[in-house]
Amino acid sequence: MYRPGATNCTADCLSRLVPGLNAISGPAPDPEVISKIKEGYSGDPYFAPVHKALILKQQVVAKFKTRVVQFYAADGLLFFRDATGDRTCVPKMPELRLQLMKECHEAVTAGHLGMANTHFALRRRYFWPKMESSVRRWIKGCQVCQKTKPDLRGTTGLYKPLEIPSAPWESIGVDFITALPDSGGFDSIMTVVDRFSGMAHFIPTQKSVTAQGVAELFTTNVFRLHGLPRSMVSDRDPKFTSDFWKKLFERLDVKLSMTTADHPQSNGQTERANGSITQMLRAYSFENAATWPRHLPLLEFSYNSAKNSSTSTTPFQAAYGVLPLAPADTYAPSSASPVLFDKLTQVHRFVSDSRRDAQDAVASRENVSRREFAAKPGDLVWLDTKQSRSSTVVSENNKMKELYSGPYKVLEADSNSAKLDLPERMGIHPRVNASKLKVYEPPVIPLAEPAPDPDGSYEVELILKKRRVHRGKRYVNQYLVRWKGYDSRHDEWLDAAELTSAKDRVKEFELRTTSSSQ
Repeated sequence: MYRPGATNCTADCLSRLVPGLNAISGPAPDPEVISKIKEGYSGDPYFAPVHKALILKQQVVAKFKTRVVQFYAADGLLFFRDATGDRTCVPKMPELRLQLMKECHEAVTAGHLGMANTHFALRRRYFWPKMESSVRRWIKGCQVCQKTKPDLRGTTGLYKPLEIPSAPWESIGVDFITALPDSGGFDSIMTVVDRFSGMAHFIPTQKSVTAQGVAELFTTNVFRLHGLPRSMVSDRDPKFTSDFWKKLFERLDVKLSMTTADHPQSNGQTERANGSITQMLRAYSFENAATWPRHLPLLEFSYNSAKNSSTSTTPFQAAYGVLPLAPADTYAPSSASPVLFDKLTQVHRFVSDSRRDAQDAVASRENVSRREFAAKPGDLVWLDTKQSRSSTVVSENNKMKELYSGPYKVLEADSNSAKLDLPERMGIHPRVNASKLKVYEPPVIPLAEPAPDPDGSYEVELILKKRRVHRGKRYVNQYLVRWKGYDSRHDEWLDAAELTSAKDRVKEFELRTTSSSQ
């Protein structure tokens, strides 16, 4: 019997596992599970002295007496006295404890909440030593939470500035401003920034410009003035960057191939130039948006004449050693000073030192809120699904899409990026910035995965989603497949043609989605 006045302290989820355990009236409890719980007390290092004193009515050594007074026994079960209500004691039975944690975390009524809320729900009803540690370890390995929740622990990967060039126009940044009002056939701006001096060229173009078109624009507007750079930084797809170099060398009739350094960092310097020129254009074109291309050359001059906070000088001075005359200068007395080689060398040294100081200051500030990327080759990581969302995917509800896909194996890693073993069908570059990755945590209990059938095939358990993908001149249907006996890590998008042996599963999915849409 329960002691008079004792609160009904066990959880509904335990009553499902052990029917009637916590009910004075209700379904009969499972005698086998009840028996295992009672037997488990004597073999549990923590509960054994309590079981001995309260159930076996035997003397315990003095050091356990303080522990014993916190418990009471009823019908062979132990309960822990707590200010919020008495709690059922759960002995060291991993399967039962795991199932209780699942019920307080994974059930729809639990909501896959975090460690604190799961522990709160669990400790209101049950007790075992170091419960909080158990919950933390188990939730850390929850596969659903890892895939669907953002990482709020700060940006992964330390701030790693790009190497400072040693001379003007040795390294450039290229970016594009799009969605501008159409004017004279132009609706975009190609921004080319010298990463040393900060000098920029703003070239009107079209959003649909190809790598070959960019090479033509670069030759006409940049190469003829500054020659060939040694490297280029761009936020565009690496394939675009590769095609640009190929088309540029073809345009220059050069047979030499060129390897450029991989720069996974954001092209921040060029993006800031984009923001500045957009703001300047708005000031002169807000009344008549179609006039923006006419203002662009003069505003480029203004941009390159303005003092740069990183170099403490203007882009013109950093590149040439002098500041060209502006209309306002014609009213002032002439103070011409010739550009000497030694003076220009001093300017370049000053610019280089200023950029390095500015980078060090930014790195110190940024890395306060960043975490070092801890993965190494052979580890598994989750990939931000924004990296893998193809523009060719049609009618896919991204609001309900998981935030991370994978996990994927790390092939190479440094402090700021990793090269992943990605399926070819994803169509993205395998080198990914660390800020788009999250280290995979394995589940507390390893997932059992079956071997394939004797013929080497695997059985489709369920079709989860459908999408249409553009292939050449046609669209094909793809289905997200859950393999029988495997968890969501192995879910895979397959073409309809690859699912001939799972036609029943495809039919079930189509019927299910059709009925739910009606």
